[in-house]
Amino acid sequence: MRSLRIPASKTISIAELDDDVVLILAAGVQLTLPRPSGDRRLYVRAEGAGASVICSAGIEIGGGVTATDAIDLSVGETLHLVAYYDAAAGTHSAYLALGAVAGQLAALGYHAPVRLMSAAALPAYTASAAGVLTANANGALSVDGVAVAANDRIGLKDAASGENNGIFVVTATGDGSNPYILTPAEDFDGARDIVLGAQIHVVAGSTLAKTRFVVTAFAGTYLTDAVTIEAGA
Repeated sequence: MRSLRIPASKTISIAELDDDVVLILAAGVQLTLPRPSGDRRLYVRAEGAGASVICSAGIEIGGGVTATDAIDLSVGETLHLVAYYDAAAGTHSAYLALGAVAGQLAALGYHAPVRLMSAAALPAYTASAAGVLTANANGALSVDGVAVAANDRIGLKDAASGENNGIFVVTATGDGSNPYILTPAEDFDGARDIVLGAQIHVVAGSTLAKTRFVVTAFAGTYLTDAVTIEAGA
């Protein structure tokens, strides 16, 4: 896999992607992604502020949406794209991205794994209008017998109110002086992200490590209707 660094403050377009490649964008670079010549993987990393990516016209990022709008990257953020090429038809069928446009994949039923999945209801919390969960008391949070760390992805299937089930990111772990705070993950923060049959894989935990869960029920209104997440077969 090649690695290329794009200098600062450039607007560039690559005609064709003929290999797997890592592109490192300096500050202010706007990159128009090419049409791939075959099945390709592309990693784009922003090393400076103001970097962004645009997909070529006719390349989809999932759900029938063409990514002609700029995808802004935070400093240090890596965008992982997988390009599919239909040789028989001569068409570039999709450009799927993880990270900045995770919601597009969620709409197709794809979710990145979670580190932990709840084995029981969490200590009491209050949910904000945006779905952020803040503990009602100070204390460190553990999920399935494991202490959480900042930025962990956490799955909740046992929420006291079913509309709070889903995937969250640990914004604050909680301690003796502060409550835990969980923020909805970008791939589970809206109705279109919650797809029946979508799978959620669990990496760690005292009892649920290396298990799989499935979204089995959701009536369609985010933060109003209960989300049911059950163990997969």
